[in-house]
Amino acid sequence: MSQLFFVSMVLIINGILYSKDLNKAEYVPNEIILKLASETKIISPHSFTTGVAEIDAALLKFTITDISPVVPYKKDLNPRLPDINRIYRIKYTDSIMPDILSDDLSELKHVIYAEPRYIHYETTTPNDPYYSNQWHLPVIGANYAWNTTLGDTNVIIAIVDDAIDLDHEDLAANIFINWAEYNGTAGLDDDFNGYVDDINGWDFAENDNDPNPVIGSQNHGTHVAGCASAVTDNDIGVAAPGWKCKILPLKFSNDQNGALSGDAAAAIIYAADMGATVTNNSYGGGGYSNYFLDAFLYAYELGTLSFASAGNSDENEL
Repeated sequence: MSQLFFVSMVLIINGILYSKDLNKAEYVPNEIILKLASETKIISPHSFTTGVAEIDAALLKFTITDISPVVPYKKDLNPRLPDINRIYRIKYTDSIMPDILSDDLSELKHVIYAEPRYIHYETTTPNDPYYSNQWHLPVIGANYAWNTTLGDTNVIIAIVDDAIDLDHEDLAANIFINWAEYNGTAGLDDDFNGYVDDINGWDFAENDNDPNPVIGSQNHGTHVAGCASAVTDNDIGVAAPGWKCKILPLKFSNDQNGALSGDAAAAIIYAADMGATVTNNSYGGGGYSNYFLDAFLYAYELGTLSFASAGNSDENEL
C-alpha cells in the first residue's frame, strides 16, 4: 500500500506543478494537413483537387488555393515506413477554422487523417550558467514543462531534510515567508499554530525557528531545495523545475553531529498545516512506521501530497 501511495503522489504532483490547458493549440490560419489512404493516387504538386470524388466534393465547398505534397515524392519507399508520399498541405481562403475543416475531412473514407498545421515554439531555456551541465532537466522534460508554466509562488514545496541555507544566492528569493509571523511580534505565536516566530519554516531537531545549517556537513537539504526550486533564469548557479515555486525549509537534523534525529513526521504535519502543496522526503532508514503513515495521510487529507526518494540501498522498499 505504501509504495502505491508514494508512486501515486509523484504522478499527481507532476500534474499539480505543471498543469495547464494544453488544448489551446495554435495553428497556421487557412491551412490543413491531409493524409490520403494508400489506395488513392499521388496528387501532382499545386493541384486544386485530390482526384478522390468524395474528398473533392467536400473541398468544393471551400475556395482551395493550393494542394501540395509536404515533401518531394520518395520513390521506392520502404513499406515498413509511414506512407509520407500521400501527405498534403491544403491552403484555402474561407473563414472556416482549420480544426473544424480537419474534423469534417477526417470523417471521409479515404482520409487517414486531417489536422491543422500547428505552430511550434522553441522550448524555454533559462540563462543560469550551469544549466548546460544539468543533463537531467531535459531528460525529465523540464524545458517543455516550462513552456506551460514557470512555476507559481502559491505552490509551496516543503523540504523535510537537514538544514537549508536560507541566504543562499540561488535560493533566498524562493524561500517561503510566513507573513503572519514576519509582520507579527517577536516571541509570540502570531498565527497560533504552536510554533513561535516560524518565519521561514522550523527546526524539528532543535525545536527552534532556525533551519539554517550550523555545521559544514549539513548541505543535503540545501542541495535538495535547489534541485526542487532554485531561483531560475537569474544568471546565477543552476536551474530547477520549480522555477519560482516557494521552498518551505523543515530541518530535522541535529546541530551537533548532523544526525537526522528530529521528528520528520511532525514536520510533514506542520507542512500540511502551513498549506504546503507537496512535501519532499529524501531520506531513508528505520522501519515501517504507523506514525509516519498517519502523518502522510493527515497531509493528504489537507491537500498536501508527499513523495519520497527510492534511497541508496538498492532494496525494493521505501
